Amino acid sequence: MPGTVRITAFLGLGSNVGARDKNIATALNSLETTRGISVSKVSSLYETDPVGGPADQPAFINAVARIETALSAPRLLAVCQKIED
Repeated sequence: MPGTVRITAFLGLGSNVGARDKNIATALNSLETTRGISVSKVSSLYETDPVGGPADQPAFINAVARIETALSAPRLLAVCQKIED
């Protein structure tokens, strides 16, 4: 959209349930297909031990995505929460 202000944002992604790698890929695809968001770079995937929460929870797969977006912060948060759900 010409004249639209776009900002750079960094999003932390993580999953410790089910097909963890696939969950991250699905989230990235959902971000990329959202109007007003463009994923410009994604880190490698890292496995980390959980901190806090139940003692028997599985390890996390984590990544960071750099995005360019025209969405406001509240709208971006709403999109991320919908993807998380």
